[in-house]
Amino acid sequence: MVQQTSIQPSAPWLRLDVDDSDWTDAEVSSLVRWYHQMLLIRRFEEKVLDLANAGLVHGPAHASIGQEATAVGAMSVLGTGDRINGTHRAHHQVLAKLVNAQTPGGFDPLHDAFNPGMQGSVRGLMAEIMGLKSGYCGGRGGSMHMRDDASGIPGTSAIIGGNLPHAAG
Repeated sequence: MVQQTSIQPSAPWLRLDVDDSDWTDAEVSSLVRWYHQMLLIRRFEEKVLDLANAGLVHGPAHASIGQEATAVGAMSVLGTGDRINGTHRAHHQVLAKLVNAQTPGGFDPLHDAFNPGMQGSVRGLMAEIMGLKSGYCGGRGGSMHMRDDASGIPGTSAIIGGNLPHAAG
């Protein structure tokens, strides 16, 4: 017979209670920047799928359409020195982390253009997914093995849950 044992997590668990004031108190510049990143990720993923359908993507292309907000929210509180691990569907996380690593403080997407570093992060990731030499891993990692140590991305894995041991140390 199955026995149940109650366990207590070692990390604190918190419930967040939110209301309308969380939206009204949020800085408009942050909301605009996050929306801009979500839109960037959506358009990037749509382009990946277009290229994959045209036979221009080396290997599978696991898009993260519909998951943009989770990546933008999570990456918005991380710095360049913070590291992330992803699995087979991580374009959104990687793109948000790469762009954030190159985004200057006070960047306003309504008035400021992408700087060369921000543009390079988008191009480099697309090149990697397409299997091109100008990608972050020379085009060898493709859609599921993306990395850029300088941005805090030690590597994603095609194995679902395969990076959990790395994330846990």
